[in-house]
Amino acid sequence: MIRGGKNPAGLDYKRYLNLKSVFGVCYLPNQFTLQIDTPGSGHFYSVINRIRGAVIDVFNQSLSEDASSMAAGFLIGYTRDISPDIYSLFRDSGTLHLLAVSGSNVGLVVVLFVFLLRASPIKPGGRTVLLLMIIIVFSFLAYNQPSVVRASVMASLVLIGRFLQRKVELNNIIAATALIILLFRPADLFDIGFQLSFVTAWGLIFFIPRVIKPLKPIQGSWYYKYLIFPFLICFVAQVVSMPLSIYYFQRLPLVSFVSNLIIVPLVSVVVIGELILLIAYLILPYLGLWAGSILNLLIHATLALLRIFGSGETGLLFKQNIPGIALCVYYAFLVIISLALYSRRLRRVAVLFALLTANLILITGGGRAEKDRCFTVFSVPGGIVSVNRAGTTQMILSDLTLKDYSITERIIGPYLESQNIAPDKIFVLSTGYQCMKECNYILNIFDSAFLYIPSTAVNIFSDVCRADDRRDYGAQVITYDEMFQQVNRGDEGAVVSGRSLIYNFGFSGLIFAGNDCDFEIIQESIPPDYHGCVLVKARIDEKDLDQFVSGNPEKWRYIVCNRVTAAAARAIDGERYKQSPLPELVETSQVGAVDLIFENGEFHIKK
Repeated sequence: MIRGGKNPAGLDYKRYLNLKSVFGVCYLPNQFTLQIDTPGSGHFYSVINRIRGAVIDVFNQSLSEDASSMAAGFLIGYTRDISPDIYSLFRDSGTLHLLAVSGSNVGLVVVLFVFLLRASPIKPGGRTVLLLMIIIVFSFLAYNQPSVVRASVMASLVLIGRFLQRKVELNNIIAATALIILLFRPADLFDIGFQLSFVTAWGLIFFIPRVIKPLKPIQGSWYYKYLIFPFLICFVAQVVSMPLSIYYFQRLPLVSFVSNLIIVPLVSVVVIGELILLIAYLILPYLGLWAGSILNLLIHATLALLRIFGSGETGLLFKQNIPGIALCVYYAFLVIISLALYSRRLRRVAVLFALLTANLILITGGGRAEKDRCFTVFSVPGGIVSVNRAGTTQMILSDLTLKDYSITERIIGPYLESQNIAPDKIFVLSTGYQCMKECNYILNIFDSAFLYIPSTAVNIFSDVCRADDRRDYGAQVITYDEMFQQVNRGDEGAVVSGRSLIYNFGFSGLIFAGNDCDFEIIQESIPPDYHGCVLVKARIDEKDLDQFVSGNPEKWRYIVCNRVTAAAARAIDGERYKQSPLPELVETSQVGAVDLIFENGEFHIKK
C-alpha cells in the first residue's frame, strides 16, 4: 500500500503513482534481488535504445561535455548526464521545460524531413508513410512524453488529411488528438504535462490568428517572418501556460517570461543544428565534427544566457497559491479579450467581466477573516509541523527524524513561502538534534521573534549554532520546563510545559504533545467541563490509547498524528477498544495535511 497524502506546497506522490496505474510498492532487501529482462535484439524497444545510444554517442564525440548533455536533453529529453548545476540554472530561469521535449521539436523534425524529401522521387503516398514512421520513431526516442505524443498525433493527422486532400482545421485536429490520447490513456487527463501541452497548443491555435490580423500589411516582410512572428509565438505560449505552472508548482521565476522569449527561439535553432549534425555525421564523420564545432558555440551561448537569467541576482521567484476558480477566470478573460479586439459589444462585455471579477475579489478578500482559529498540520519525516496564523504566525515542531538533508528546505520552507508567511513564534516540543538543526535553518531564513525550546535542549541548540558559526539571530530564545508557562493571552490562552503546548478555546482545548510528553499530566490539566478537545502528536502508541480510555474519553473529539504504531493499529482493529470508543483518528501520513478549524464552539477537520 502506498502511504502518504499531499503536504502543503508539495507533490501528492500517492495520487501521482495512482495515475500511472501504480497502487502498491514493495522494498527489496538489496539491489541484487532485482533482475531486468532486457528485450531481444530484434525487439522494437531494443532498436529504439540502439538508435538513442547512437544519437548520444554522436553528441559526445562532436560536442563538449556540457554541450552534449544539453543537446541530448533538447532533442530527445535525455537528461541523465546533465550536471546538477546546469539543471538548477534551467529551473531557476524558468526554462526547465526545454529539457522535456516539446511539440515544437516534432514540428522541426517533420519540416526538416519534408524539405529533404521534396527533391526525392518518392511518390506523395510513400512520403506520407515515411514521415509517419519518422514521427513514430522520434516519439519513442523522446520517451513518449505527453507533449511529444500530442504533437506526434497532431502532425500525423495533418499529414493524413493533406494526403487525402482534406481541409485541415486545427481546432478539430487538436480535439481529435485529445480524444485519441484519452481513449488509450484516460489518466493522462490529470497529467500536468498533458494539460500544459494542450493548453499551450490550443492557445496558439486560438490566439495567434487574432493577434496577427492587424499585422497583415507587413506579413510579407522579412522582419515579420523572422522577428515579429516568432516573438508572438513565444509571447502567446507564455501567457497561456504561465498561470497553469503557478497553479501546480506555486512558484515561477519572475525572469521566466523574458528568459523564455530569448532562450526558446535560440534552442529551436539549436535543435535544427542537432538534426543537421546527425545527418552530416551519418554522411561523413569529419563533416559532423565541423557542424558540431558550430553547434557547440550555440549551446554555450545558451548556457551563458542561462547563467544570466538563472543567477541569484536575476532569478527572483514569484511564489503564490492560486485557486482553481482563479485559473478559470483568467482563461475566460483571455478569450473575451481576444474576441473583443474586433467587436465593440464584446469590449463592453470584457469591461463588465473585469469589473465583476474585481468586485468578486474584493468581496471574497474582505469577507475572508484572518485564519486566527485555523491550524494547518502536516507530516514531516518522523514528526509533525503545525502553523497557526493567529495575528502573529506560530509554528510548532515536534519529533523530526534525523536526515542528511534539510526538512525546512524541502517541506517547511516551500509551504511558508507559498503562503507568504513567516513564523513569529516557534515552539519546539522535542529535544532531538534534527529539531534543533531545523530551528537553526528557519532562523537563518525567516525573521522570527521568539523561539521556545525545552530547557534540556539548550546545549544541543548551542552546539548547532556554533557549528553554523551563528551567535545572534535577533530571535529571543525562551526555555521552558515542566512548569506551565503562559505564551498567549486573551481569548486563546496558550501555555507551554513539558514537551506540550496547550491552547484554550472557551471550553475546548487543542493540545500539541511531543512523543516524550507525559500525557497523563496533560489529562489531569484539562478541566472536567471541557469537551471536543483535540490531541496532535507525532506518534500514537498503545500507551496513549490506554490513557484515552482510562481517562475521560468523552472530552476528546480528534486525535491527529503522523502515524500509528503497528501494535496500536492491531489493537484498534481488534476487540480491545470496542467497548470504549476512541476519538476519531486522523493519520497525516495517510491523508496529507489537515486544517483544524475552531468555529461555533467546536473543532472541525478539513482534509
